[in-house]
Amino acid sequence: MYRTRRDRPIRRLLLQHVALVALVVVVVGTSMSVGLLMFARDDAYRTAERVAEQVGVALIGPLSGQRFAEPLSENRRVEVDQAIAPYLTNGMIRRVKVWTVDPDGSGDAAIAYSDKSVLEGERGQPLPEEVVEQVDRGMLVTLPVPDDDEHRFESGQSAVLLEVFAGFRDASDRAARLEVYVPVDTAGTVRETATIVLPAALGSLVLLGAATIPLSARLARRIERENAERRALRRYGLTAAESARHVLARRLHHDIIPDLASAGLLVDAARTGPDSTAQAHDLLSNAHQLLVSEIGELRAILSDVAPPESPSLTDVLARVVEHARAGHADAPVATVHDETTSEPGPQFVAVIGEIAGELARNAVRHANASHLWLHVSEPTEGQLLLKVRDNGMGFDAREVRPFHGHIGLRLVADVARDNGGQVDIDSTAGRGTMITLTLPVPR
Repeated sequence: MYRTRRDRPIRRLLLQHVALVALVVVVVGTSMSVGLLMFARDDAYRTAERVAEQVGVALIGPLSGQRFAEPLSENRRVEVDQAIAPYLTNGMIRRVKVWTVDPDGSGDAAIAYSDKSVLEGERGQPLPEEVVEQVDRGMLVTLPVPDDDEHRFESGQSAVLLEVFAGFRDASDRAARLEVYVPVDTAGTVRETATIVLPAALGSLVLLGAATIPLSARLARRIERENAERRALRRYGLTAAESARHVLARRLHHDIIPDLASAGLLVDAARTGPDSTAQAHDLLSNAHQLLVSEIGELRAILSDVAPPESPSLTDVLARVVEHARAGHADAPVATVHDETTSEPGPQFVAVIGEIAGELARNAVRHANASHLWLHVSEPTEGQLLLKVRDNGMGFDAREVRPFHGHIGLRLVADVARDNGGQVDIDSTAGRGTMITLTLPVPR
């Protein structure tokens, strides 16, 4: 099994389509991942703050019943441990510290209780004034955990932590602060969100790419078909030019040059023959006729190569029909009927001549007709109607696409469309073909 040359552009375009879809998936996936990371980080921080608020509200009640200004007895420590243990066990918080504030108004504080007992008794840096004001008003204040000696047991943990402060008064009416450390689960939030969003988004892109593959394939086939038609039109133009050169060469070689050579021989015979005036007169008369005939033929060739600047439509139609019939012994009898009254410009006449010539050549070469009619008229002002009809073999227009495989007809349709007109084909097998061209006459 092998692939034809025609399949290569389609395969190349489909590969480009797949590569483009893959690139879009990668770019969109990367962009969404970055966006999800930013969203997840913010969402994780908001979740941590909500957890801290819930834990703080739940713990302040039990803690406010303790006297933290005094050393905790074994029983009171057990009560505090039991109140805090559920939150530490399920991972909602990682550390708890209860600070007692010095009553001298300095803002200094010491750790009266912690789930890590080695910290009890340590004194910490005073909180910023704005934080103290918020805590004293009963607000929860969330701060990132600093990397210092006071937080040496928290800053070294693998998880990102937030420290949350809440103020309360203990059973001795001593100002105290609850500090809990809440983990920020950014990675978990990213995984959870990505598991929901990314498969749906990227899957949709892949499905969209797969759904558009048939459209890309049709587009590739259409482009390749148009390219093939353009190549065929170029070959057709080159072939037509080569054919025209061969026609001129044939007319020169078979008609004009032999007749001129014969005329030269007649003149030479009259000049060197016996002294007979009557014979010389006949020879010169024949030479004159040959020269007059071939001069007319040369003028016709000159007209073909460089037609007059302002030819009439009738002259152009007659000339293109004769050119189409030239060289075909069984060429159909041609009739040209011009009913136009206006005088269109030379460029428009040239377009009509080009189209009529192509249609006439097509009928002479392929229709196997005995008669060919060209009829041109102006049914309405500003509109020209050209009908080219033959009585040849025709075809079934319902079963055969008229332009498929007929480069000449396709060229005619393209020229007509470029000039704002259209071509209609009416054909029946065994009853001939009529092609109708409608063109607007330029003003």
